Amino acid sequence: MSETKLPKGCIEVLSGEEGTSIQDLVTQHQYLSLVMPYGRPSLVDQVTQLATAPVLKSAMGNCYLYWSPSVDLDLVRWVILDSHASEPDPVNAIEKVLISPSQNPSILVRLFNILKEQGFRLRGDAELAAEFPDYLLPVKANEWGNPYLTKMIAFKVVNDLSEGITWINQYSSGHADCLVTDSYPESRQFAMAVDSALVYINASPRFSRNPNQGESVFLGVSNQKGHHRGLISLETFTTVKHVVQGNGRF
Repeated sequence: MSETKLPKGCIEVLSGEEGTSIQDLVTQHQYLSLVMPYGRPSLVDQVTQLATAPVLKSAMGNCYLYWSPSVDLDLVRWVILDSHASEPDPVNAIEKVLISPSQNPSILVRLFNILKEQGFRLRGDAELAAEFPDYLLPVKANEWGNPYLTKMIAFKVVNDLSEGITWINQYSSGHADCLVTDSYPESRQFAMAVDSALVYINASPRFSRNPNQGESVFLGVSNQKGHHRGLISLETFTTVKHVVQGNGRF
């Protein structure tokens, strides 16, 4: 701290041996301006429920990908595998993939084989699990809305992009969701309608907390609508959604 000319007391480490509980810390709103819980989902939920100061949550996992049937397998394969290559942990890893009923079964089998060779465990909705019993185990209902945070991917059939967007907005964690498509109208529809903090189109959602020296260090991705200090106006209630447009090259 002294080397960077920051106050020595601006960072404090409180060990469990001191007997300080989470509740003791996050209810001291007279001393706190903002609480940023970081860690397992149960910790984030606990802090959100207990804190008497504003909480800025960092969402983890449960990112969706909608695979337009016109897109080549190679792009889909790269986006999925690259999203799981983040360091130190893949919080933006794609865990759920929505596909069209017209998707070629042989192409799906090729993707399943590629993922299994990379150590992934695969799940599928009732329709897919019945069609590909050698590759997919059935998904439990509560899995669609919860992150795996491991090398596991679930597949689901949706009738079209509109149904996929509705599903994503209901079950995604709302911080990073993807589309692979050759259609500009589809990319525009996805970017406008998906209610997520980060929207990726033909690009990997891979996330880095350890960028090169001189760049910003990101602590996480918040799916909240933001905070503001000062005068309140219509601009105060406007939130920012980041749309990342790729060119399909990898």
